[in-house]
Amino acid sequence: MENKDTAEAREALAAVRATEARATASAQRVPWLHITATSVCFGAGMTLTLLEHAWGLLVLLVGIAGIVWIEFSAKRGVRTAMKQEVREDPKLNWKAAIAPLLAYPLMMLAQTAGTTAVITLGVLITVGFIAGYGLTWSKYHD
Repeated sequence: MENKDTAEAREALAAVRATEARATASAQRVPWLHITATSVCFGAGMTLTLLEHAWGLLVLLVGIAGIVWIEFSAKRGVRTAMKQEVREDPKLNWKAAIAPLLAYPLMMLAQTAGTTAVITLGVLITVGFIAGYGLTWSKYHD
């Protein structure tokens, strides 16, 4: 009788471990392609706008729309069983929304320094945005 209970307990424990392994394996990955494309659109749009090209604003708006799309298309964690504790909803990554607002004054200052400064700062903002947004992804998305 005790052997039967032990075997059932081991089977139940194995099922729990398998479920945990699947949950860990299916954790949301960082969408590097989307983050990179959005960051390039944002950086290029800001650079083109400040260099007074006609398409700059459209490319900048595509970059901002990309940020919104990435944030709202991220999968949210769902409880798989009623016995699991209720978790609070993941927080929205406000750094992704504030970064463009902070980048704009820097670009305006670079505009007074000339074309080379605008292009250099545009590239630096693009790279910084890719790194910052991608590396903080797991903190705000589960």
